[in-house]
Amino acid sequence: MIAIHDLVKRYGEFTAVDGVTLEAKAGEIHGFLGPNGAGKTTTIRMVAGLLQPTAGRIEVNGYDLADAPEEAKRSLGFIPDRPFIYEKLTAGEFLRFHAGLYGIDDGDRGDTDARVAEMLGLFELTPWKDELVEAFSHGMKQRLVMWRRVSPPSPSGAGGRTDGGPGSTRRQAHQTGVPGHGRAGRCHSDEHAYARSRPGNV
Repeated sequence: MIAIHDLVKRYGEFTAVDGVTLEAKAGEIHGFLGPNGAGKTTTIRMVAGLLQPTAGRIEVNGYDLADAPEEAKRSLGFIPDRPFIYEKLTAGEFLRFHAGLYGIDDGDRGDTDARVAEMLGLFELTPWKDELVEAFSHGMKQRLVMWRRVSPPSPSGAGGRTDGGPGSTRRQAHQTGVPGHGRAGRCHSDEHAYARSRPGNV
C-alpha cells in the first residue's frame, strides 16, 4: 500500500506538486496521467525517497517515509526512467550481484540461480543471460532492471514512465505485480493507461 497525504514540493516560488493526496490500495495499480511538467516524476521521486517533500506525508506499507525511511524503502521497488546498470556484467551476473546487495543470496546459490533464471525467462532475456549488458537495447535494459523481483516479493512499487518501452515490457511489468500490494507509475496519455486499474490526472 502506498498512501500520499497533502504532498507538496516547491522550488523557490515555483510549486511543482501542489497538495497531492492518493492511496494505491492492496492489489491496485495507480497511474498518473498528465503532460510534461505536471509533477508526475517529482511525485514518484518523493515516494521513492529520492526527493525531500516541502510538506505532506508518505506512507509505504504502514511505514512513514520521514520517520522510518529504511523500512519504507526496503519494502519499495523503484524503476527509474533511465536506470543505472553495470554494463560490464552479464544479465545473469547483474541479477545475482543485486541479489547479494539486498541480502537475498543467503548462501543457497541454487535457490538464487533458480530465481534469476525464472526472471530472465519471464522477461524474455534467457538467450542473453551470458551477454554483457552494454550490448542490450534500451528496452532490454528496462526489462533487466526489474531485478527487484529476484527477491521475495516486494510489497509495493513505484516506477517512472512506461510509454517508452515496448508493449511486451509494459505487460511484463504489470504481470510481476504482487497480489495484495499496490503500485504507482506514470504515463503521458490515455493510450498507455490501458493496464492501469486507477489512473489519476496530474
